[in-house]
Amino acid sequence: MRCNKCGRDKPRATGFYPNQKRHRKGKPVYYDSICKKCRIKTKTTSLFKRYGLTQQEYDRLPKRCEICGSKKRLVFDHDHQTLLFRGRLCGACNNGLGMFHDSVVKLKKAIQYLEKV
Repeated sequence: MRCNKCGRDKPRATGFYPNQKRHRKGKPVYYDSICKKCRIKTKTTSLFKRYGLTQQEYDRLPKRCEICGSKKRLVFDHDHQTLLFRGRLCGACNNGLGMFHDSVVKLKKAIQYLEKV
């Protein structure tokens, strides 16, 4: 199968992601028209634009979650009010902050609660 972005021929099952929008249970599997490598590059480029990062700034970011130190499933954390990039977190820590609505007051109360037990 040929990638529509880079024009290279790659194996369908290993070189392309299944197209989730077109894939239905019991139906044939459809594959994305852009290879995995190009898809990741496109996604990363759009994140750079959204958060105003350069490739050099991205390369200097920690390769671990800035809260727990995990290396798994790192995401870009941002302030929901200003939309400014804050750092890289694992999915669990990012979700945790979101559950507390990024409130320092609520997080301090949660710490006090945990410490009293």
